[in-house]
Amino acid sequence: MSDSAEDAVQVVGADLTAAARPMREIHQPDGFCLSSFHTSGKQKKQMQPSYKIKKIDDVLNEFQPERQTLIDVRSPSEFAEDHIPGAVNLPVLSDEQRAMVGTMYRANSFEARHHGAALVSANIAGILPHIEEIVRQDMAQSGERLYHKPQREFILYCWRGGMRSSSLFVVMDLIGYRCFLIEGGYRSYRRLVNGTLYGTDPDTPASENSRDSLEHLTFITIHGPSGSGKSELLHVLREHGFSVLDLERYANHKGSLLGGDFQSQPSQKAFESLLWNDLHKQGLLQSGVPGVVFVEGESRKIGRLALPGLLYEKMCNGEKIWAELPVQERAVRLAAEYAESDSVLIERLTRMKSMLSGAVFQEILSSVERQDRTHAALLLLNEHYDRYYRKVAPEKVGGYTAVIKEASFDLLQDRMLRFARERSKQ
Repeated sequence: MSDSAEDAVQVVGADLTAAARPMREIHQPDGFCLSSFHTSGKQKKQMQPSYKIKKIDDVLNEFQPERQTLIDVRSPSEFAEDHIPGAVNLPVLSDEQRAMVGTMYRANSFEARHHGAALVSANIAGILPHIEEIVRQDMAQSGERLYHKPQREFILYCWRGGMRSSSLFVVMDLIGYRCFLIEGGYRSYRRLVNGTLYGTDPDTPASENSRDSLEHLTFITIHGPSGSGKSELLHVLREHGFSVLDLERYANHKGSLLGGDFQSQPSQKAFESLLWNDLHKQGLLQSGVPGVVFVEGESRKIGRLALPGLLYEKMCNGEKIWAELPVQERAVRLAAEYAESDSVLIERLTRMKSMLSGAVFQEILSSVERQDRTHAALLLLNEHYDRYYRKVAPEKVGGYTAVIKEASFDLLQDRMLRFARERSKQ
């Protein structure tokens, strides 16, 4: 959608600077003039919203869901692509309405603003019952009477902190709810994510870029042949208090052709949000505070998703460790890990047909059909996966900080924990 069309669906009007002034000073688009109500004296003073503003850093650092509700008023598809963590979607325009107003704007901007305002007004009437239900739940827990001014705060945002969020703010503020707008809206959040994971954001002044960079962190990537339990090792490390990033969990994909379907993966932006939010929750974005982060060694892409540039660079330039179990043990673990139905597994195996000899491929399919998945996994390891891993094994290449090989996963995880404890003392 063009910038002009986006202006239309925002119901073009006051920017946040103007919104901070008393309501009578704000130029509202024709056809959407709540400020033109004829009131006087005390009544008018009570109806003038103050447009209380919160910065995105404060929202992310101080958000408390037990007493605050974060509302994303963008359309459902915008919300589905990505949103600020913890937000609920109460759209003031549906996807269809947003597209329609954008199309109208190119032909007649005035008509688009007027029609958009009418749609937003009608949709806000449908949003208020949802707000009331949130308050009812609070009242039920606290024993307070409904329609007493609730203590809960409502924090609203749209794409850039414009009129979509401001329009709902006006109505809720006039009712008496405790409301705030996020300065810069969702765009301010994306600037923060981009600055952290890519080191720069094209829409951010150079002086503000990389304020939450990864430069102070040391990444330790766990490498090793398939089936050695690298993801499980990350879970064990996290349970014992070490900082971990589980990239495959964020991506909803195990990183191989058998690892999942592209359709079940989140969007690229949502993947980056999950990654950034976990860094934030673990306190790893405090610039200048050194930290060590364990992560599984990955290629640049996990399924159809790409690892952000600065993160991938830090992984490549960090420390490496090798974790390995015997091939028979790995085959047993893989057979249990890929627990999909025969039809799903065979469909995924078909993607690998060109990578295997005809005889091996047929033997793998036959093993699956006779419920001998361990043998199928063993063939896949010997004839495909291990051929790659042997090229990057410690015996072939150097540079590994530690090489951990054990006969069982229990022994492997014990050695990994000992390594992590020793490394944390350095």
